This record gives sequence, structure tokens and C-alpha cells, in this order.
Amino acid sequence: MTGIFILSLDTEIAWGTYGARDIARQRANFDNYRDLVRRLIDLLDDTAIPATWAVVGHLFVAPGDQPPPLIAPHYSWAAAPDSARAPDPAHPDWYHAPDVIAMIRAA
Repeated sequence: MTGIFILSLDTEIAWGTYGARDIARQRANFDNYRDLVRRLIDLLDDTAIPATWAVVGHLFVAPGDQPPPLIAPHYSWAAAPDSARAPDPAHPDWYHAPDVIAMIRAA
């Protein structure tokens, strides 16, 4: 019997964080995100490992387009809704990642 390996990756950039403190703590990761995705894709391509990618929908919003309104999440473990989840619609950690999506599609 042949084994099967499935690699599934979530692409969220800042959407995978919760709260202003977490966003600040992850700043270096956001700043290096595009380079890290490129390096991961190169590694997967070099080793012929296929991967499935899930991409947060707001990363598809084109520059200059208005993103759809956000519904602020409120989790039972949080004291209040995440006020940091009202990002600037022009911020590349939250929106406008066509370069990341193009890298994934070209892999």
C-alpha cells in the first residue's frame, strides 16, 4: 500500500492574529511574509511536493477597491470584540495580496 501525504496551508497574513498586541508581536512575520511564501513554494517545487492553499478572501481585494464590510468577531474567550480587526483598507497585511496569490497559482 502506498502512503498519502497531504499538505494544506492557510494564507492569512494579519487575518490570522487576534488583538493589537498579537499584531504588533507578529510584525516581523508580516514584513517577511512574501519572501517566506516564495521560499516555501520554491522548496515545494524543488521537492515535487504538492500543496493545497486556502487564502483569506480579503487578500483578493484589488488595490483601490473597497473591501466588503467586516463583521467583528467576538469569541467567548475574549473580553470584547477585536477592535484591531478594523484595518486600513490599503494595508498590505490585510488586503491586496495579488502577488502572493499569483505566486501560489504559478507554483
